[in-house]
Amino acid sequence: MVRDLVETFMGQARMQLADRGEIAPAVLVCHGTEAEVLPVNPSSGRQKDQVAFVGRELVKKLDAHTVVMITEIWALRRDLTPAQYEELRASYERVEDMPGRIECVAINVETRDGQVWHAQAEILRQGRAVRTGPVEYHDMSGLEMAGRFAGWFAPRREVPDALPESGAKP
Repeated sequence: MVRDLVETFMGQARMQLADRGEIAPAVLVCHGTEAEVLPVNPSSGRQKDQVAFVGRELVKKLDAHTVVMITEIWALRRDLTPAQYEELRASYERVEDMPGRIECVAINVETRDGQVWHAQAEILRQGRAVRTGPVEYHDMSGLEMAGRFAGWFAPRREVPDALPESGAKP
């Protein structure tokens, strides 16, 4: 199921890249045989927070089974040695500032039953022609995911009524 979803959305991303040179980032909340599409404005943190909030509310309201996030990202080349990787991380805060970075289409898929997948394909530009390389799949199930566009199906934690006393462990 995940590979079929990724291939479908990667095909749409390829068409957008060919037509416009970029993709329109979006979150898709899938329920039954339908999906609610939430466009994501990549330049506004507040709007991203709003989309994440609405997405989480839709997951509950629609009893969603899958959430898909499609976006463009900067990534590091796969041929880096661990030492090269650590050197870059020590020298630069953000991947987009690192030399030799690559541009990718990224598709994250999270399902109600706990599957979490990250798929990405390098964006290859030659003049006005744009295509993608092969899709790489990474099973992230069981890993702790963080960020506004992760943990769509995570249970909410209760907030304690009072803070622990000084020196007490939470």
